[in-house]
Amino acid sequence: YGTARQYAADHGRKWDAVEGVAWTSYRRQNCTAAYGCVNPWRQIYYDDAQALGLKYDLINRTNLRGAGIWALGYDGTRTELYQVLKDKFITDTIPPVITGSTISGSIISPNGDGRMDATTVRVSVTGHIRFGWRVESFFDGVAGASVRSGNVTGKTVAFTWDGRNATGAVVPDGPYRITIWAADASDNRASVQKVVTVDRRPAVVALAARPAFISPNGDGQSDVTTLSMQADEALTGTARLIDRSGTTVRRWIVTAATARSWTWNGRDLVGRTVVDGRYTLRVKGLDRAGNQSISQMIVRVDRTIRSVTWARSSFTPKAGEKDRLTFVLRRAATVTVSITQGTVVREIWTSRALAAGTYGWTWNGRTSAGLLLKPGPYRAVITATSWVGSSTFTRTVVIKAP
Repeated sequence: YGTARQYAADHGRKWDAVEGVAWTSYRRQNCTAAYGCVNPWRQIYYDDAQALGLKYDLINRTNLRGAGIWALGYDGTRTELYQVLKDKFITDTIPPVITGSTISGSIISPNGDGRMDATTVRVSVTGHIRFGWRVESFFDGVAGASVRSGNVTGKTVAFTWDGRNATGAVVPDGPYRITIWAADASDNRASVQKVVTVDRRPAVVALAARPAFISPNGDGQSDVTTLSMQADEALTGTARLIDRSGTTVRRWIVTAATARSWTWNGRDLVGRTVVDGRYTLRVKGLDRAGNQSISQMIVRVDRTIRSVTWARSSFTPKAGEKDRLTFVLRRAATVTVSITQGTVVREIWTSRALAAGTYGWTWNGRTSAGLLLKPGPYRAVITATSWVGSSTFTRTVVIKAP
């Protein structure tokens, strides 16, 4: 307005005569330093993150109530204005609050069999905007190298580990520590840790039967056998005796055991004596990691030798006495007979093929060379080998002094 008044005074005109469009048009046509100019461009002023940061510093130094901002968001994808607000005014040091955590299993066996291949850690937490995880080897309470890590933005905190590292390879067996952390907008963090053992090795199981065959004929000789299992870690499963057709004749339960034994008298599930033949003792179970072990061995029911007897329980060879050994075969077999006292003192028959029937041999108490044996207990040992297998019976006789 000052320039307009000066123009009017210089030209002897009234102020209102040069108002409005006429005055503006004149200025455009007679642009001079004395009366000013009108240009087609406009000039604006704004604060960038650095300038705002300095103003925020002033606010904080002088303890003002805060800063007023309008049109926040006009910066679009330029997030530095938000960041400088956080840097200058947000001083939150309180981490998120964890109220609980669970793990679905502390042992995994990532071998692809569908049993205990993975474990899931879940955390109940408030005040967070993202969470992450870290898996490390863990020995003697000391964490080793990280094998897996990551993070996501989200409120539901859950992480499932399948026993693999960052490249997708299954990690070696052993203990690992899983750390789950949750972070707020200021990156304050709270965390929980769980220890998981990776175990892909099945238990090693050894089976035994003593004796390895039974002859359940009720004579008190080899009528029962003791079946046993030894494992290098606890197993849960079953032990079964199976005939050659695959039918289960006996069954026992194994529950978290490293050693078990069972006595079998040659009878099936309903108490019937089974037929002669080969039976399979099969132990099948899972260890604590769900790894399956199957071990089996042959147990024979063999009544090829029906009976073995001495005519007398003792005799006196020096007085001219003799004793007679008798045995009965149910089926054809190859038979070996000897007299022992720790070692063999008299060979009688060696691998003699015999048909089913009754056989006998009279002993005078002497060796094959005719030497008279000392008084004491001696054993007749008879081994018969048939289609079932080999079975051995022994009977004791005593040589008495005169």
